[in-house]
Amino acid sequence: PQQEYLKIPISQGKVFKILTYGTCPKLKDLPFVVIYADQAPSNKDRPTVKSKAINSCKAVGVLGIHDSKLYIYKAFVDTTTNANFIKWLYTARDYAKQAGAKQVYVYIENNTLQDPFYQQVLLPLIYAEGKERNDVLSVIPDDRAKPDKYFRIEGTLEPLNRTSRMILNELEKEDPHMKRLEAQFKSVSPNSKTMDGPDMVEGGTVVIQNKLAVTAVGGMTAIKRKANPKRY
Repeated sequence: PQQEYLKIPISQGKVFKILTYGTCPKLKDLPFVVIYADQAPSNKDRPTVKSKAINSCKAVGVLGIHDSKLYIYKAFVDTTTNANFIKWLYTARDYAKQAGAKQVYVYIENNTLQDPFYQQVLLPLIYAEGKERNDVLSVIPDDRAKPDKYFRIEGTLEPLNRTSRMILNELEKEDPHMKRLEAQFKSVSPNSKTMDGPDMVEGGTVVIQNKLAVTAVGGMTAIKRKANPKRY
């Protein structure tokens, strides 16, 4: 049952009643892959440096678009520690690289309220994990100003799901993390407290769409910018 995988009671939503599983194209055939991470439980319950949000639900996903279809290759969705959350990022990157992905971008949601936590807690963990592996992960903070979580998820992902253009990897269907993601999608509603997985997918989808939009107009114009201390 869904409650078993979520470890908390959930209610049935009306936005994502049926999800599509299918065969994903090979990662090596995509121009790029996005790994997106949601570090915080909700828009109204941000982690603090003091609390370290040890018990918060976190989410990481490996996403790609092919022939106008969004593919969710792999997901990590669970209540876990910050250290394990960072290990998920490295595992997701390794998964994509081992599958032959040409270019992998790694993003972490990081709005203004999250930034102190990101810099003081997550970045040191990213560096410490990378030092052990002798391979520090290059992470891009996503500082997009985001509107309400429910309306973002509904507006961005519902049309894709309704037209069977959001596809979950059938090879991961029995994985507990993918089951949690599916359960959270089916619980999406204005009052839901379990939308961290769908929020992660929405964030990654917007990143992909923005990159494709830049490509469609012939690339971006290079401009001089200050060094970003938030990015390794």
